[in-house]
Amino acid sequence: MIKSNITTIAEIANAHQGKVEEAIALFKSAKLAGAKAIKFQIYNAEELLVASHKRFDHFKKQSFDKSSWNLIFKTIDRKDVEVYADVFGPNSFDYAITQSLDGIKIHSSDLGNHEILSRIKDFQGKVFISAGGSTAPELVNFINPVIEAANAYEIILMHGFQTYPTPVKDSNLNKFKFFKELFGDQISYGYMDHIDAESELSYYIPYSLLFNGVSYIEKHITHNRNHKGTDYFSSFEPQEFSSFLNNIEEIQSSYGTEDT
Repeated sequence: MIKSNITTIAEIANAHQGKVEEAIALFKSAKLAGAKAIKFQIYNAEELLVASHKRFDHFKKQSFDKSSWNLIFKTIDRKDVEVYADVFGPNSFDYAITQSLDGIKIHSSDLGNHEILSRIKDFQGKVFISAGGSTAPELVNFINPVIEAANAYEIILMHGFQTYPTPVKDSNLNKFKFFKELFGDQISYGYMDHIDAESELSYYIPYSLLFNGVSYIEKHITHNRNHKGTDYFSSFEPQEFSSFLNNIEEIQSSYGTEDT
């Protein structure tokens, strides 16, 4: 029998629009919708971009300082839910580990960052690694040392084409076959979905991965797409997110058990 154990990650990203109270509210909404894993993005503009970059001011307004993050992590109810964070550089990583997170995600832009590699090898939780636009040697050179360190209790390679929204034809789900040829069952695999949330395919394409060896599906969440805030293109509203989770459970239940 084919088995599947999918964890859907509610990706808050920058849907909070730089407002602490909205970040907390989104966490609460994701949890009420049934999410068992919720992810923030921890970064500061100075570490992410040079000040002359045209997007510097945008990310400056979206980011939180340490005191704001302290308030967020102090306020949210982490019972019965795993909390992950994307980190973008050593400073973000160092802060993230002070919060006893269940998982940390490294982006493809940091695969050549030796400071990040040395730190992540000592991390005791789940390590998510974004494939992004990386090459096979970049992935191998980063992931193999993490595997050898054997501290992370799970390493997950995340695939997803990073356009917003992602055209269906660019999803390239066959890439999972290539990744599995590189790493086999030494690691787990996940899908970062950025398909237009208005399209039914934003449901159906992730469903198609349920029995394809994928263990994690990352879906963005927002309170109201009509507000057209940051990351709204592929974001589910809470009720849609709840329906998505319920449908996954129903699909998995349709396979029955080994003794039926």
